[in-house]
Amino acid sequence: MKKLFRNLMLVAVAALGMASCEDVPAPFVEPGGDEPEVPVVTEITCAEAVALCNELGDGATSFETYVITGYIVDVFANISNGQQSFWISDAKGGAKMVQAYWANLPAGVDAFKVGSQVKITGKLLKYVNASNVVVPEVKNADVEILSEGGDEPVTPGTVVTCAEAATLCNALADGASSEETYTITGYITDVFATVSKGQQSFWMADTKDGGKVIQAYWANLPEGVDAFKVGSQVKITGKLLKYVNPTSGVVVPEVKNATVEIISEGEGGGDEPVPGTAVSCAKAVELCNALADGATSEEAYTISGYITEIISAVSRNQQSFWMADTKDGGQVFQAYWANLPEGVDEFKAGSQVKITGKITKYVKDGNVVPEIKNANVEIISEGEGGNDGGDEGGDEPGTKGGITVSGSTVLLTAEGVAAGDESTLVDLNTFGYGNATAVTTVNAEGCTITFGSGENKTNAPMFYTATKGVRMYANNTVSFTADKTIATITLECDVYNGVTYVGNDTRTLAVNDNVFLLTNAHTETKGGVQMRIKTVKFTFAK
Repeated sequence: MKKLFRNLMLVAVAALGMASCEDVPAPFVEPGGDEPEVPVVTEITCAEAVALCNELGDGATSFETYVITGYIVDVFANISNGQQSFWISDAKGGAKMVQAYWANLPAGVDAFKVGSQVKITGKLLKYVNASNVVVPEVKNADVEILSEGGDEPVTPGTVVTCAEAATLCNALADGASSEETYTITGYITDVFATVSKGQQSFWMADTKDGGKVIQAYWANLPEGVDAFKVGSQVKITGKLLKYVNPTSGVVVPEVKNATVEIISEGEGGGDEPVPGTAVSCAKAVELCNALADGATSEEAYTISGYITEIISAVSRNQQSFWMADTKDGGQVFQAYWANLPEGVDEFKAGSQVKITGKITKYVKDGNVVPEIKNANVEIISEGEGGNDGGDEGGDEPGTKGGITVSGSTVLLTAEGVAAGDESTLVDLNTFGYGNATAVTTVNAEGCTITFGSGENKTNAPMFYTATKGVRMYANNTVSFTADKTIATITLECDVYNGVTYVGNDTRTLAVNDNVFLLTNAHTETKGGVQMRIKTVKFTFAK
């Protein structure tokens, strides 16, 4: 009977997926939406979980909670905060089917073991990585261990050199992982991330001065080792991944979440990166523009400036932000997933900082973002927080502006600025964003639209194909500026199932120095009414 029920349930899910239409949103839980008081929990196999996950929109989470029974076939992360990550399958020793990402260790269990039969409980997530590979996963799952696996470690892989590993990797399809496990011996030549959750990333080669041949991406630190060091001779074990940079097309041969054995320890370079050439934010942008699209500088730089906007919540002890040479300098240079210093919970707007790393010329949809990825950060003086980039302690909202709502249209007006006939229309559905994609900065014909999380640490503004625009959640922000004086901003918003998504009645507007800052203000950190912006019309002054 239970099997019949499961089969009927899968048929129903498939039928619902086929009955989609252009304006039906992807199946995801609306932040702030009401859920049943007693959630339905359905027991399924790994194969059924994969089928259900594939029916979700990219990046979407299931509404229903599932219990998935299977065997652990790979444990790929060290323990951190009482959690550990692993893959499960319907068969012992089977293929990787569903990923339990940072699953919760049961009370009294020190670590998950390959071969254990388990039940994991949580909501399905259709995670799509940068190479567009779908990973069916359950994040932060609760785990019940039905039978415990053996204590034997995973069988070592086929022994290869770094050069051989790179050749094998290049033979894979773009974004694909090898079926076989390999053990690669070599020397650490560059450590390019700080330690996070018992892991650290580095490059290695067959000789100490052999350059960057293969990358160990978030490799697991061995027991008792605080950090990897340049010059160390190591063995790493895992499956090869042919990672392809989506912007530049550059192939990075790598092993993700490798197990590491240190044969001999190097003299350093892994604990404290060598400071780079000191430059300003403006100079860093100049250096970035001289690079080829998608390229990274050979030299490391230390950039001094002020944090002007926080653009992500904290994840894996990292956070992203914009910086400039002055506190009110706007978005000049981006620190993308910068490493939080020891003892710092989050970055704050207004802080004076130094960031160190290699500059990358990131290009998306023709827009250049000058950035350092995984920068190390030194905080010189701490700001008060917030995302407006204004002077510390300033409470003035700037020049007064007005908000007028008519149906699905929101009109933002600068006080005392007469509108002329010239305008620019920006359609957010024409920039090629994928479904459930976080959106920060949009540039079009001298106009800039910048979305931010604001005080919402959970939900950032996201583009959805069903909306044909960007969804702003409670306390998210959006700013508008242009190279001409703006008189008004007209927002055309989405209507769905009788709800006009023009934001909360408590939304606020500040206009200062030709910058319109709109906040979907709400008394709570979630819920309220989303603002779903489809088009933005800039009307300029006479």
